[in-house]
Amino acid sequence: MSTGACPSALAASGPLCRLRVVAPLPPQSPAPLVRMMHRAFRPSLVGFALAAALGALACGSASAHPHLFVDARAEVGFDAEGRIVWLKNVWRFDEPFSAYAKQGLAHLPNGRLTAASLEALARVNIHSLATYRFFTFLKKAGKLEQLGDGGAQKLEDDGERLTLTFTVTPPAPIEVKGATTTVSLYDPEYFVAMSFVKDRPVRLVGAPPACRLQLFTPTGLTPEAAALIAQVPASQRTLPPDLQSMTGGIENGFVLDCTAH
Repeated sequence: MSTGACPSALAASGPLCRLRVVAPLPPQSPAPLVRMMHRAFRPSLVGFALAAALGALACGSASAHPHLFVDARAEVGFDAEGRIVWLKNVWRFDEPFSAYAKQGLAHLPNGRLTAASLEALARVNIHSLATYRFFTFLKKAGKLEQLGDGGAQKLEDDGERLTLTFTVTPPAPIEVKGATTTVSLYDPEYFVAMSFVKDRPVRLVGAPPACRLQLFTPTGLTPEAAALIAQVPASQRTLPPDLQSMTGGIENGFVLDCTAH
């Protein structure tokens, strides 16, 4: 993503955007969410002080990976011929992040964000997340398929936590009959930690009757890997290659087996 893809008051930073200069936030600025999420978190910005004021994140420290926690749901849509035509992600952010993200934005009398604030946050973040494949990796027969922004996104505020819903689509329908397809949801650099919700984490819409769904959840990092990754500061945008190789146990996802006749 180039800097020109961000609003004029923002600059590119990782998959999202951050403030160009340290300055008071205007009422409608989408800066808090886009600056904080994923590698946009910068100790040199006002965001660090605000996050520190909220207390340590759920991981126990604002300076250790991961920095943001997400409860995830997923849906997969099929066309009349039984091919995958869209995937929908529903991400509910943790309370510390949600509270921080709402700082400086226009609110309703009940404390929730206005529709204009929510729309701006959703639009900017979805556009930027495309650079990182939306943390959504679909493989058919072991081959990684391309996914693009489907144009449908929204951000909701329930008063405590923000929830981002968005749809991604393949360039062409993906045939799954006679094949095994895997969808994984995770941040390879473990800045964001994702977990499936317990109640119906994945829903298939219009799937061929022969397809069988099998979920898989993170096996977890080894104690050694967790200790090493926790030492990586938020200001470091990417994990070193040797640490990236240790994050294989953080994936949520599912296998769609449509090989039965």
